[in-house]
Amino acid sequence: MKAWTNIIFLMLCLFIQGCDDSRITNKLSKSDGIDLTVKVPSGLVSLPLNVMYRSNDCKQDRINAKGEVYDVPGFKKIIPSPSSSRNDGALNYQIPIALSGVCNWAVSNVTVVLQVDNRNLGLVENIPSEIILSFDENPPQVSNGLSENITSDGVVHRVYYPILTRRYIGGNKTIVSLFDGNTNFTYNAKGLSKITYAPDFFESNVVERDSPRIHGGDFTIKYSDGTILKDGSIYPDIDKLNSIN
Repeated sequence: MKAWTNIIFLMLCLFIQGCDDSRITNKLSKSDGIDLTVKVPSGLVSLPLNVMYRSNDCKQDRINAKGEVYDVPGFKKIIPSPSSSRNDGALNYQIPIALSGVCNWAVSNVTVVLQVDNRNLGLVENIPSEIILSFDENPPQVSNGLSENITSDGVVHRVYYPILTRRYIGGNKTIVSLFDGNTNFTYNAKGLSKITYAPDFFESNVVERDSPRIHGGDFTIKYSDGTILKDGSIYPDIDKLNSIN
């Protein structure tokens, strides 16, 4: 009876568009994979990795503004655990390029998320920063339309500074976030099998940013060298931050 149940379920999956075959098997392929290392600097923490797989065999329906139905490649999210970690904070992930099952899932993109380790900052809102490594032609789940290629050595490097923002309109709130002056967060990693994400974090180079107390007012931006600016800027000057280092 159990065998017949499995056969019936498999037939239903093949019949329904966009079927997620995770109930059949979620076994990771032992074929070629991607070796990803995330070097987490002191003062930052890494949130769970998000690996997105897409399938052209198990598509999902969408409806446009005119009410017309169209299909897109199916998607499945996997949150892997690091295969190893080192004392220097580096995390290593072995990411299969494909998952076994009837849908032939292929890796599409990987999202790496870092945020300030705020254990010593008290109760503040903590906004993480993410990068997306794209391995195919499918648009990632989050995009601002910008992307850049990863160099042949497979290393992605960014320089982060902590920003402490105080908001007053609508209630007092303190927010800690990361800033690097780079509006791009998507990297073309197609064809790469070994990638290292190696950001720098200058924890002591803190920017304090006070938002306006009235609508239409200016931000007050204070740098770690004591410089205070109130010139209409919303974000700090990345060249100024780099010069302080």
